[in-house]
Amino acid sequence: MESTSPTVKSERGDALWGKLPDALTENILARLPIPILAQSRLVCKNWNSIILSDALTELRSQNNPVETWFLISWKPQKSIVVYDPSSRHWHEMPAHSLIAGDSQILGTAGGLLFVVSYFKCSSGGTDSEGHWYYEDFQFTVCNPLTGSWRKISCNNSVLDIYIVGMTYNHQSNSYIILLCGSSARGKQYLATEVYESSTDCWTDGDDFILPESETHFEFVQREAVCVDGFFFCLLNDTVHAYDLQRGKWTPLPAKVPPTDAFISLLGCCSGLLMVTELAPLQLSPGDASLPFRIWELEQSTMKWVEKQMAPPSLSNTFFDPGWHEDYYVFGQGEWLCLWTLEEDFRAFAYDCSRKQWHQLPRSHLLEGLDWLDNLCGMPFEPSFKARV
Repeated sequence: MESTSPTVKSERGDALWGKLPDALTENILARLPIPILAQSRLVCKNWNSIILSDALTELRSQNNPVETWFLISWKPQKSIVVYDPSSRHWHEMPAHSLIAGDSQILGTAGGLLFVVSYFKCSSGGTDSEGHWYYEDFQFTVCNPLTGSWRKISCNNSVLDIYIVGMTYNHQSNSYIILLCGSSARGKQYLATEVYESSTDCWTDGDDFILPESETHFEFVQREAVCVDGFFFCLLNDTVHAYDLQRGKWTPLPAKVPPTDAFISLLGCCSGLLMVTELAPLQLSPGDASLPFRIWELEQSTMKWVEKQMAPPSLSNTFFDPGWHEDYYVFGQGEWLCLWTLEEDFRAFAYDCSRKQWHQLPRSHLLEGLDWLDNLCGMPFEPSFKARV
């Protein structure tokens, strides 16, 4: 059978669908789920133009609230898998051509991905196990739905990245990226850099100065959480906040809740949340609840207040009290996701507004994954309007 070229298919699509009035086409497209809407860009040139237009974005915003998806990626990143909590379905989203090989997604915000790509260079080499290490790298911001991307110049203050934060301003269609890590000024001083897309410039922020008493330090998670103009991160047992307006780090006076292990800080609709884990031995005999606690920072008292957790019916299918598993959690807006890959991929979704849990369905898209694949989970707000 003779194949038809993409150009001919596009011309046929224009001839068929181009006869519809634009207003009717916009109303049809505005009601489609985002995964189908992304595929509909291929129908014809007119549909592609309408889907990427500000008019359709405004029309969709009137009928659809901002969505939060759960994004799962791994290396090599030939594709990205996302979960839509509203429809309870998994979708495969082709990775941008720049997100391949030795690349890694460092952050997400407003529908954009912040990616670092590593390159071998003449001065590079191999470690004791024969693996390449790299001295050249490139930052890129892209929108996987539209295919648009921008390369970002690298600053030189941060040598090794410990903390990454990203936030998006929907009103100005601009974003801010925060990096914090080792510097040439010594082990006690962590350099801070802030990139603003509106000016396409990096600026040096206040150093994150480690206490002299801290002989060992560990950031609980690499992703800094942005809430109300502050980036938050957890160092050992203290939460630190970076004020974007003042450009300074400050430790919070709020005492962290008692826990066996911290899992994550989250920025959700109600504010700053923390998820902690209890060791199986700390659970009461016969306690069928998950060994996790969700805490919310109460701004008026600067205390962590415990929130609702998963019911026993879900706990029995997720947690085996006989042995310890590695759990990870991420979230944004109305949703958070708790997941593990000890035997196979299992995950829960929690709706913060309704205070409801549900177990995520299995998917063939996640079969055969291993921790060695550098699995990464992040919140993702799909948007055709987000500009790089």
